[in-house]
Amino acid sequence: MIVSHKHKFIFLKTRKTAGTSTECALSEICGPGDIATPFEEGNEEFRQGLGPRNYHYRPPLWSSEWPNLISRYIRNGKMPLDYYSHMHAWRARKRLGRRIWNSYFKFAFERNPWDREVSWYSHQHAQGRFTGSFPEHIKRLPQHTVGNFEIYSFNGELSVDFLGRYENLQSDLAKVMDIVGVKDELTLPRANGGFRDNSHPYQHMYDSTSRDIVRNTYKREIELLDYSF
Repeated sequence: MIVSHKHKFIFLKTRKTAGTSTECALSEICGPGDIATPFEEGNEEFRQGLGPRNYHYRPPLWSSEWPNLISRYIRNGKMPLDYYSHMHAWRARKRLGRRIWNSYFKFAFERNPWDREVSWYSHQHAQGRFTGSFPEHIKRLPQHTVGNFEIYSFNGELSVDFLGRYENLQSDLAKVMDIVGVKDELTLPRANGGFRDNSHPYQHMYDSTSRDIVRNTYKREIELLDYSF
């Protein structure tokens, strides 16, 4: 997640949409007073400009967040007080305040769910978080979803000003930069990649049953951006 007070934009980082690469590029135009959350281990070397900064957060004493924070502390032994990757829009709005949220340009990216699910499986499998086959991975849906829709929506409604496509990442990011007044062309490094065998198109991973499971699980994203298998 990145909040640029310098350029008045908020980038909500979704999963398996080259979010780390996008953060790397955006960091180059951010100033020392902006918010930039840390990357996963091993990816900071790709970041342009300054490193992670200003992501610590302490709610005021009257904040309605405290009951939830205390509950999570009791369960997990720690309080999630910082801004962090993949933060949901509702929580970002609560922490930033309505003035900043309403006046800054907010954007995120989405990806064809059938392609994204293959990328998600490859990442989980390579890191040993899931050792089963791809069909076994798909059978875990809808309990184990990527959950991007919840990041950029409120109560089922789009909450960002621009939802770009991973498939048009470079050109859509350029559109956003033009809107916020950044004239420099940003370079997207390839960060957090290399987990997937790209020798075959994602369609080869599916049969009719698994294809329909993904369609039903990610119906909102598919309809929102008119994705097809």
